Amino acid sequence: MPLAHFAGNGEERWIMNAEQLRQRLAAQPPPVLVQVLPEEVFAAQRIPHSGNACVYEMTFLERMASLAPDKAAQVIVYGAGEGSRDAEAAREKLLAAGYTNVEVFAEGLTGWERAGLPCEGAGALAAPPPLSGTFAVNAAESVLRWTGRNLFNHHHGTVKLSAGRIVIEHGASVSAQFSNWTARSLAFTARVVFFASSAGTS
Repeated sequence: MPLAHFAGNGEERWIMNAEQLRQRLAAQPPPVLVQVLPEEVFAAQRIPHSGNACVYEMTFLERMASLAPDKAAQVIVYGAGEGSRDAEAAREKLLAAGYTNVEVFAEGLTGWERAGLPCEGAGALAAPPPLSGTFAVNAAESVLRWTGRNLFNHHHGTVKLSAGRIVIEHGASVSAQFSNWTARSLAFTARVVFFASSAGTS
């Protein structure tokens, strides 16, 4: 028998483990199973028979309406697992929207895999391409913080930037120019807010 679980509002619910979810999915009719992670995660890895509605997107309830148009339908939501609150957040949104039978598979993808059950999808998420280009510094929101030391004292201060740019090639900084001086390394302590130039690359 699953263990009792008390949600933050004192509501008592039952914890569903991976084997119990597998049995529920094999029943007729099966519940509506929804992964609430971003689309790229869904494409890479999901529990079989899942639909996708990302809880982080504005279209979450719209997607849910297409997956479960009957708000009385049995719905099970899951996310990453391992203490993530993505599925709980999805349940709260669905209950507020009028859904009446929403359960959480709290173990999520992690628990399903740990139980040795199969997943669908393309596999690991593709790594983003390394960043390259010349990026302009947002001088209004940026400041250079510097530190220095001599034999007797330690000095520090800030320099307000009036302009600047950062050159990145294949994910590594190549050079940076701020106002009237140039640094070959970005190893100093700085808070730099930058945005892509209109061309995006040099």
